[in-house]
Amino acid sequence: MITENKNQDKNSGSKGLNNEVQQNRGLNLQRSPSEDSDEGIGKPVDNGGVVTSEYDVHLEKQWLAVRDDYLANFPELNDLDTRYDKNSFGTLIANLAKRRQQTSAQVQEEIMNWPSSE
Repeated sequence: MITENKNQDKNSGSKGLNNEVQQNRGLNLQRSPSEDSDEGIGKPVDNGGVVTSEYDVHLEKQWLAVRDDYLANFPELNDLDTRYDKNSFGTLIANLAKRRQQTSAQVQEEIMNWPSSE
């Protein structure tokens, strides 16, 4: 069995890591202009401050509650296909918005505020 002498480095003159690379910079050092640029940062997504997946669940439940009344109130939507699967509810909202010549946010707000018969 081979054992190593763990005491061999205790006589070293340095106390701690012996690393020649500076790990951080002092507060008094200025950043270079390339570090200050925001070129690598993209634009943030504005989802209105609401977590999209949670909002879609509530919106979808509200849509199912008011769908018939909503469609009856807007005759221009009569021939619009309102069937969707779980992953394409956003597409349905986009199609409603396009047909009504509104934004998706406006249609979502309208559906959420629509009085339900339940």
